[in-house]
Amino acid sequence: MAEYQRKRKEAEAEAEDIVAAARREAEAVAEEAQKKTEEFVARRTAMAEQKIAQAEAEAVNAVKQSAVEKAVDAAAKIIAKKSTGKTASDMISKSIKEVKTRLN
Repeated sequence: MAEYQRKRKEAEAEAEDIVAAARREAEAVAEEAQKKTEEFVARRTAMAEQKIAQAEAEAVNAVKQSAVEKAVDAAAKIIAKKSTGKTASDMISKSIKEVKTRLN
């Protein structure tokens, strides 16, 4: 009977050790999964922020380019209405090139 109880206690202790080891391993796996998830979210957030910044820069550049084109067109029309002849034509061409250079 004593031998049986000793073996039962050994088996219970071994079972407790197995369960404890399984718990530790499960906790380690859960911690690793949490860490990888956080890293993934951080990478995705950084990529999204970078794409947003790039889109904002592209939008600003598009608006600037459009404004330059509108300003050049308006200036050309105003100058054309107020000037005549070859001198006016030469002046318009020169002015338009200069405006484009300065605004870009």
